[in-house]
Amino acid sequence: MLPNTAADKDVALGKFSTQRALEKVKQISQKPHFVGSENHENVARYLFKELQDLGLDPAFQEGFTFTEKGILVKTKNIIAKIKGTQNNNALLLLSHYDSAPHSASFGASDDASGVATILEGIR
Repeated sequence: MLPNTAADKDVALGKFSTQRALEKVKQISQKPHFVGSENHENVARYLFKELQDLGLDPAFQEGFTFTEKGILVKTKNIIAKIKGTQNNNALLLLSHYDSAPHSASFGASDDASGVATILEGIR
């Protein structure tokens, strides 16, 4: 199935809009936002609010991990659950929202596009 290419104003709210997803990519990838940076916290808050705006009850899941250079950093997952109609199966949609720490990458393709696709798909 190909994404809808109609002008955003013509795409119904119940359909996936590449334009709406692109707006989220632009919002997420304004600046590099590697784990531990202030911009990473800004992106986390933005995503948390986006999930709330979609009617979900998101939560932060925090922990620690080591970088490739052996530096301990605090990580933060954002989780939200959509109750299904049956209790026996689940679908997990996931993506990381940090940008690469060793470059000046703004993270549009790694992986703001994945995050935006999930948000627009949920909407």
